[in-house]
Amino acid sequence: MPHPPPLIRQLCEDDAAASRDLRLRALREAPVPFLRSYEEEARRTVEDFASGLRGDDSANQGLGAFQDGSLVGTLFVQRQALLKTRHRASMGGMYVAPEARRRGVGRALLQEAIRRLRAAGDIEQVELTVVRTEEPARRLYLSAGFQVQGVLRRAMKMDGEYFDEEELVMWLKGEPGP
Repeated sequence: MPHPPPLIRQLCEDDAAASRDLRLRALREAPVPFLRSYEEEARRTVEDFASGLRGDDSANQGLGAFQDGSLVGTLFVQRQALLKTRHRASMGGMYVAPEARRRGVGRALLQEAIRRLRAAGDIEQVELTVVRTEEPARRLYLSAGFQVQGVLRRAMKMDGEYFDEEELVMWLKGEPGP
């Protein structure tokens, strides 16, 4: 039986506890794709998470995927703050709980984030990094239209093992020339 599509909406302060719980779960169960460690993130309080969910700029927000009223996925977008880089936005913190995977949740989050960034009107490019060994996430981003911009070799080191990251970009206002 097919699963109903997730409800995708902007996270708000009321979602802070659920967002923190899901983030800690992600870092505990799948630490490799994330720069922060579980120990670092566990120090952040629910109020810390709530303060990050305030605001209504479509280029600075957290999106949540909900199924049956539960938060099962997140994706965060952030406009670059400096005047010369405000045409750029970054994505990060993408996570879908294992029980909700392979149901289109990640794709729905990604599509809604891109839609909102396009609607902002002044974002020209969206950037993200993905650990090269995270093949399902990498395939999702490439299939959505992201392109490899470069590789950060040994971007992370965990338990003595190095991980490379690919820098990906999506051009929202036409790809620049050479």
